[in-house]
Amino acid sequence: MTDTNLSPAAATALALFILTFAPLAQAQDEAEPAYDVAQVTQGGFDAHATMQGRYTADKADDIRFDAERYSGELKVAEVLVSHGKVDAGQVVLKLEAPDLDEELTDAREALGKAKLRYEWAQKEAQIAAAERAVAAERRKLSLADTLSAHQRWDEFGKVDTYRRAEMGMESRENRFADEAQELKQLEELYDDAKLASRTQDVVLGRARRSLAISKDSLQIARRNHEVQMRVTLPNQQRDMDNNLRWMKADHANAAWRDEVAVIQQAWSLDASREVFESAEELVAELEEDAASLNIKAEQAGVMTAISLEAGDKVSANQSLAKLFHASKGTIKASVSTKDLRVMQEGDAATVAWDWFGEINTTGKVRHIAWQGTAGGATEAKYDVTIDVANIDAAIRPGMTARITVTKQLSDDTLSVPADAMATDDEGTYCMVKVGDTFERRTVLAGAGNDERVQIIKGLSAGESVRIPAKHNG
Repeated sequence: MTDTNLSPAAATALALFILTFAPLAQAQDEAEPAYDVAQVTQGGFDAHATMQGRYTADKADDIRFDAERYSGELKVAEVLVSHGKVDAGQVVLKLEAPDLDEELTDAREALGKAKLRYEWAQKEAQIAAAERAVAAERRKLSLADTLSAHQRWDEFGKVDTYRRAEMGMESRENRFADEAQELKQLEELYDDAKLASRTQDVVLGRARRSLAISKDSLQIARRNHEVQMRVTLPNQQRDMDNNLRWMKADHANAAWRDEVAVIQQAWSLDASREVFESAEELVAELEEDAASLNIKAEQAGVMTAISLEAGDKVSANQSLAKLFHASKGTIKASVSTKDLRVMQEGDAATVAWDWFGEINTTGKVRHIAWQGTAGGATEAKYDVTIDVANIDAAIRPGMTARITVTKQLSDDTLSVPADAMATDDEGTYCMVKVGDTFERRTVLAGAGNDERVQIIKGLSAGESVRIPAKHNG
């Protein structure tokens, strides 16, 4: 039997041991587990590409005298702002153009003459159009009259003319026949009559002479009739047809000439109008050049130094200084290979300034370099240019910012918590639960954010992976 009586020193030592190690043993009994378990899920989520970049105000315009037409001598009259910040529309420099007033006077005089010639051409075109209309109306009426006359000839005139010719010839034949009959009757009468031979000779001689003349006249009439029927009347028909044909041709040709005249008149009018408009444009451009002698800042910004003094000669379109845009520029950054799954040129970006986080700025990815630079054994970095605009006045070139591009992944995306991923010399892996233990599984990771990472290859939906335990306290 063990002696339970302890000395005071031993009792004190035992008490210290209990006070020291009893809470430790209890803490070990109540220690929280070293890991948790999470499932591989399937569903869409927002993936982020993040990068750090530096702002550069590289959007600059030339400050110059943009001459529209003036090409003469230019001199500096006064430098109002030599460098620094300027407001939109602020005059920074004044020029003088010794020859501009004379050129403008000449151009205005030429404009007045060109305007007068154009007005005359318009009036001439109106008069010519009216004259063509009257002439066309006359030709139309003349053609109508000719058509009507030809129609009347075809319907009545030709038949009546031929009939009159026939009737005239028949009348002559009948008269000659009557005269011959009368002579025969006289001869028969005188054979039985007891007239003196002298009287008989006078009467019969007169009748015979008259009949002879009538016979000759009849022969002539017959020849004239034949000519009339074979030549005169066909020629009349021919003349009627030709007159109608020529009238139609003249009418068509006149109409064509009118069309040509209209085109030529239009060309002439266009030519005078173009001269007028060119003269008008010249005056407007010279006047604009005169107004542009006061060189203004097109927008607010920061101007580089103007190294000119009053009296210095300059030339048109010469760059006098650079005006950097105060509210837009670019951010130069670089992204990792895996972020190329998320972003592409044209994507919108959010910009969080490192020292002015309260200022919101948006941008757009303008360019992603095709050639990357080494960023590790299996990693590369790609330069990115991001355009930013409407930048607050507090932001200045050289400031840094964190840029984020977001992409919505589809609903069939596999993903795990970000802290389930691990990387060593052998690659990227997850610890996958198999029964009561965990085994290493190499995976191909895709896009992700601070909380989840896309799994391209290596895991299946519903599997469990190990993640660090979340301790309370």
